[in-house]
Amino acid sequence: MAMKGSELLKYVGLDESESKVYLALLDLGPSNISAIAKKAKIHRPVLYKLLPTLEGRGIVSQVVKKKRHLYAAESPEKLKQLFEVASKTFDGAMPDLMRMYIPKGKQPVIKFFEGQRGIAQAFEDFATSLRPGSIYYRYNSIKKPHGRKSNYLPQSYDALMKVKSKTAKGFIIANKLISDTQHNENATQGQVWKVIPASLDIFSHNITQQIYEGKVAYIDYNSNSAFIIESKEFAEFQKSIFKLFWDRLPDFGDEEE
Repeated sequence: MAMKGSELLKYVGLDESESKVYLALLDLGPSNISAIAKKAKIHRPVLYKLLPTLEGRGIVSQVVKKKRHLYAAESPEKLKQLFEVASKTFDGAMPDLMRMYIPKGKQPVIKFFEGQRGIAQAFEDFATSLRPGSIYYRYNSIKKPHGRKSNYLPQSYDALMKVKSKTAKGFIIANKLISDTQHNENATQGQVWKVIPASLDIFSHNITQQIYEGKVAYIDYNSNSAFIIESKEFAEFQKSIFKLFWDRLPDFGDEEE
C-alpha cells in the first residue's frame, strides 16, 4: 500500500500542520493566504507563522504575479534533499547513541522474538548495531541453504550489510552444506569462513548464533523464535569459546571431505 503524503512528510521533519500547508500548495499551485488557509483548513494567524518556517526549509517560496504576493510549493525533490541531510546527520550520531544504548550494568537484558517477523527483528538488530570497524562471530548450522535469506531477513538487511561490510569483519563457523552454497557469495563481504568437517558432526541443528557489540543472539528456525542477550560479560565469554573452537578448525578448503 502506498504511503500517504502526510505520513511521508513526517520523515523529513514536518509536523501535521506543516504537511497540510505543503500538500495544499502542491495541489493549488501559487496561492494567496486565504486560499491556502481554506484548502489546508488552518486558521490564518497560524498560517502566518508556518509559512516563514517552510520558506526557511526551502520547500515553500514567495512569488509575485500581477503585483500580488503568492506562495508556492517547491518541487518534492527538495524533500528528498531534506531526507538525505537528515539521514547523514542521524548516521553521524549513531556511534554515540549506540555507546549510550549498550547496557552498562551487570544485569543482562534479554529480548525474546517470535515468528518470522520476530526473527527479522533479530537480524535487523544485528545489522543496525554493528559499528565501523566491528568484529562479529557467527555459528551457521542451518539445514536449508537459502531458507534463512529468503524467509527471514528484513528488506533493509542486504543494504545495511553492504554498507557495514566495508569496515566490519565477520568470522563464520558453518556446516559444509551452508559453506558450499553461501561462502562464495559472502566471501567479498568482509567474512572469513571455517567449516565443521562432516566426519566430526553434520552441524545442522537449524540454529544461528551471532556474537556482536556486547550481545549474543540465538535464532532457532525449529521453533521460529529468537532471543538476544545484551550483556558485555556474556558476549565476551561466548567470544572466547568461539575463538578457541575457531583455532582448532582447519582453514576453509582444507577441511576433511
